Amino acid sequence: MAGDQRPARYNIKLWKGNTWQNVFKVFKDNVAVNLSAAEVRIQIRKKPTSVTAEVTLTETDGITVGGVSSNEITVSKRINIAAGDYYWDLLVINAGVYTTYLWGKFELTEEITEPA
Repeated sequence: MAGDQRPARYNIKLWKGNTWQNVFKVFKDNVAVNLSAAEVRIQIRKKPTSVTAEVTLTETDGITVGGVSSNEITVSKRINIAAGDYYWDLLVINAGVYTTYLWGKFELTEEITEPA
């Protein structure tokens, strides 16, 4: 019998134009997953089935992989798309294995003060 391999749900609420900052630690069976050679991607889409991503984060733009066990994914990216409701997920490609660890709703509230 196969185990449940669905990603965990993690909803994000952010003010439009602010910097999204989170740190996620990846474990499998309580053991840190070494991501030092992995590719990590996050996409934000209007709908899960949308053809085009509104935002894509990679290790060259908004994502850093590190930590003592190389299992920490740090997100730091200013999100400046139209206010509204979106969906996001976090995909890790590690040694040819594709695993979506997190997904959820991504809610952006309209900003009041425009940044300079």
